Amino acid sequence: EAEEAEEEEAEEEEAVAGEEQHSEGAARGNISVRVLTDLMLCFLRLFSKLPSATNLHEAPALYEICQDMLGRNDPRLQLAAFQCVCVWREPHITPYREVVEAVIDEQSFRQQLTLFDASRDGGEIKPEHRPQMLRLLSRVLYGKMMQRRGLTSSNSTVRRRRTVLRFLASWEPSELGYFFALLLEPYRAVLPMLALLREAETAQSAKEKESTLQGTKQTKKQTKKRQSDKSDGDGAASAEADEGVAVSAARLPVLARLAAVSAKRNLGFLGLLKDIVGQLGRHAAPFLPALLDLVSGMLELSNIAFGVDAHSGRTVVFKRTV
Repeated sequence: EAEEAEEEEAEEEEAVAGEEQHSEGAARGNISVRVLTDLMLCFLRLFSKLPSATNLHEAPALYEICQDMLGRNDPRLQLAAFQCVCVWREPHITPYREVVEAVIDEQSFRQQLTLFDASRDGGEIKPEHRPQMLRLLSRVLYGKMMQRRGLTSSNSTVRRRRTVLRFLASWEPSELGYFFALLLEPYRAVLPMLALLREAETAQSAKEKESTLQGTKQTKKQTKKRQSDKSDGDGAASAEADEGVAVSAARLPVLARLAAVSAKRNLGFLGLLKDIVGQLGRHAAPFLPALLDLVSGMLELSNIAFGVDAHSGRTVVFKRTV
């Protein structure tokens, strides 16, 4: 319980910081976030009253906006956006309207996720509806996980998060890709860079191991040959060292991009990662490389933070722990 309280406190601070940032941005436009939200609600509710959206001007753009609103952390916006989406009367959404509305509703959220069977075998979603329907549910559930305000002790952030992840565990691993894309959106720019660095470091490590194995095969009878090849070996070792330095130097701009994400958001991500592994288990396996790349980068950022002299500002040499 103490651990949950600490996580909730950190996430609450992150939510407050995010809201303050949005408020400052809105203030520069002389309009508050609350007013913007109310305006959006009015527009969405108006569009939801239309008999059909087929011939509506800019209908595809409106549809994308409504889909995006499903992922917001305000249940009022989620419901209004979903009711607007229902105007399109799509066959993969209409049969499940009551279910989705019950998931959005704060009063029935947890009960609906417990009762609704979304598994591929024997589930309540038809196979031909699964791709589009699970994508929509991913947005809604992401928004529910990100919600911070208005929660009670019996419906805390951590408990809500675990409820969502337990529900997602009934899906196939291949069906979780879009949900993870939403979770990793803040790190979208840095993830490909981290993956390239991991590949470069893996290749470098393989070269070092190969060089070590070749060295152990030499025998005392080849002393003379070893001495003659010593200069070549030194050159190879120097090249490998230069390559290692290049890889390390390449990490700096990548870490700078990662450092641009707030520390509170990174802390919240680490708490979420613990629940992802605990609740999803093997279902999270396809996404572990990206998740571990982020953890590795965050650990290195921590090393750098602790490796800087606070008085002189001089960077202290440190070793990687990841």
